[in-house]
Amino acid sequence: MKLRKSYGKIVDAEVILHSSVHYFIGKVNAIATGADGIYASGDVLTFSPL
Repeated sequence: MKLRKSYGKIVDAEVILHSSVHYFIGKVNAIATGADGIYASGDVLTFSPL
């Protein structure tokens, strides 16, 4: 599943909790890198589907 993080980064993530209709709590299931940082497997992040 591809979701856009609230500040714009798109990562592959596994949604583990649907906290509201606007935001999800997700967990990175693979290492993702970008100008805004490095995310390791297991990092917990907040996502927006918009």
